Formats: sequence, structure tokens, C-alpha cells
Amino acid sequence: MKAKSLWVAMFVGVGPLTALARFNMPPKSYTSAQMAEAAETARRERKPIAFLVTDLNTDCPLAEDASKEIIKRMRGDTVLVYCPVTQGLPEGVKKVIRGQIMGRYYPYVVVTDPEMTRLLGFVRYEDIDASASKAFRDVEKAIKEFLRNARAAP
Repeated sequence: MKAKSLWVAMFVGVGPLTALARFNMPPKSYTSAQMAEAAETARRERKPIAFLVTDLNTDCPLAEDASKEIIKRMRGDTVLVYCPVTQGLPEGVKKVIRGQIMGRYYPYVVVTDPEMTRLLGFVRYEDIDASASKAFRDVEKAIKEFLRNARAAP
């Protein structure tokens, strides 16, 4: 009986290790196909837009963890827009980043003002992998400053 229980425990324990690493975007986020709605929400709520380029069906736990870290840090103070890695950033946002190198790997996040005319910052996977707290420091500071100025405006 003990041998059978051990075998079942080992078999069941293998399942999660081989499962695909998948996650969902938060309920109040948008897709790149919903850009007009996301921009309107950002203007109305006076929040910047965070464009998360990732793969929701990744089989890489490192990419999944980095995506979750971006979502955790961006979701409260920005309007979050999911951009599938196969499509990349919307054309208007590509103009704003003007040739910035987003790194070799995904995920990455680009944060702009609601009109998508001013770059507030970006965070690459490589930066998150090296040190998440350092990676987000500048962009979080820029978001806080944007929010402070937006709330002070009439």
C-alpha cells in the first residue's frame, strides 16, 4: 500500500512541473485591439498607459514570472494594455519609443501618457531578471510624477 501511495504521489507531482506556464491579464485590462477604449479610459482616469508585450501562453516560467511582476507593479496606477508578442506594440507607441532597444526577450512594458505622445519609461525582461526593484525604479517614479501632475491639473 505504501509503495502504491508513493507511486501515485510521484506521478501526480510530475504533472505541475510539465504543465504550461499560463496566466491571465487582470479583469480591467485591455488588448491592443481595444486601444481607443484604453486611451479613453486613461484620459478619463488621468492615468498613463502601460503596454505589456508578452505571450499569455508561454511555456517559460521565467517569462511568466516577469509578466506577473509587471502586472503587479503597473495595474493600480496605469491603464494596462496587453500586446501579443507576435504583434508587438501599436504603431503610435512605436513612434514614441523612437528606436529604444526593448531587449532580446519578452516580456517588456512601455509606459506612455494617455495620448501616447510622451514616453514615461520602459522596463525590459533583462532588467527585471537582473533586479526587479532597480528595473522599475525610474518608471515608477515617472508614473507617480505623472499622476501627481494630472491630479493637480483642473
